[in-house]
Amino acid sequence: MLSEKEQKELIEAQTDKQLKRVFKKIASRNPDKYFPTKELRSLGYLRKHCECCGTYFWTVLKDRIVCGDPMCSGGFQVTVNNPSKVKLSFIGVWKKIVEVLEPRGYVPIKRYPCVARCGVFIKY
Repeated sequence: MLSEKEQKELIEAQTDKQLKRVFKKIASRNPDKYFPTKELRSLGYLRKHCECCGTYFWTVLKDRIVCGDPMCSGGFQVTVNNPSKVKLSFIGVWKKIVEVLEPRGYVPIKRYPCVARCGVFIKY
């Protein structure tokens, strides 16, 4: 059961981002209530505290000290230390996605040139 203070914080949240921030604090105090912690631990995951932003995160890497958010980890690092056994290029990933989605009825469109346009509403 939530305390009166926690209930008040949730009620006072006016945007979805505020609500998420409040709920993350509540869930971080009692993770066993909100997350499948036993299952995650049985799969080899560890719950750690990010040294950069202070949020909690799950990882299988024992020496990881940041959560993986681009602001904490130094930008997007999708291809760095990728645990996948199949190494794919950008085009390889595209072809794999098409291979998975085509049998489900999705139709890939052919690549075509795109011209970037500047709008008068854009401030430089």
